[in-house]
Amino acid sequence: MSAFTILERLPAALFWDWTQLLVLDVANQRRPESIAEDKLNKPWRPIPSGRIEANTARQLLLCSIPVSYILSTKVLGGEYEAATLYILNWIYNELGAESHWFLRNVLNAAGLTYLAAGPTAVLIRKSTRELEGVSIEWFLICLAILFTTIQVQDLRDQEGDSKRGRETMPLVVGDSVTRWLTAGAILSWSIIIPAYWRSSSLLCWAVSLFLGLLSIQRLLMYRTAQDDHITFKFWALWIIGLYALPALQAVYG
Repeated sequence: MSAFTILERLPAALFWDWTQLLVLDVANQRRPESIAEDKLNKPWRPIPSGRIEANTARQLLLCSIPVSYILSTKVLGGEYEAATLYILNWIYNELGAESHWFLRNVLNAAGLTYLAAGPTAVLIRKSTRELEGVSIEWFLICLAILFTTIQVQDLRDQEGDSKRGRETMPLVVGDSVTRWLTAGAILSWSIIIPAYWRSSSLLCWAVSLFLGLLSIQRLLMYRTAQDDHITFKFWALWIIGLYALPALQAVYG
């Protein structure tokens, strides 16, 4: 696929992600228990801050699901990926699977992976179900990376999660244990991924290790809720760096 084709389809891919994120965010934030939690953990969100009512959010959800699905089937592409996200969303929010740390990690990892698979399907104009070889391996590796490190997002929300009775990894296995396990996973993936792509580029190794070590340093040294908010952003930047490695490898070898 040429760079021109990618740039031409990029707005459609980004719009696909936006429509799906709208569905996921509204579904996740509209429930009474979610609102109560957000008043402690994220009071700036639209519902706890009073900018929108829960009933209005429900109406928005009922409208956004069919609209986003029609766009996926008729205009953008990514129909299979959108349908999969709806199912994951239903299991996570409506069936309460997000309350247990293991299922929470599985569903979050799968959801984020499909949020990447959907735009990929839009760019290549075919479902990611049709991918094979290295392409499908890479999606599975990305899922594994997320599953083993996504608990970094729960470190910042322990107060609200505890009062809600949600069994996140930091609350179940302990804050310190979670930090050390996550740090070990980040370090491992920071080495495994450049090796997987057989990269001889110092840039690829530097991106992976530098961002990984920055995340680890913050994870282990800075432990307040405010610190963990920032650490989560460093982790997200590390994830972006790993996702960019195939492109960096193609350019720099």
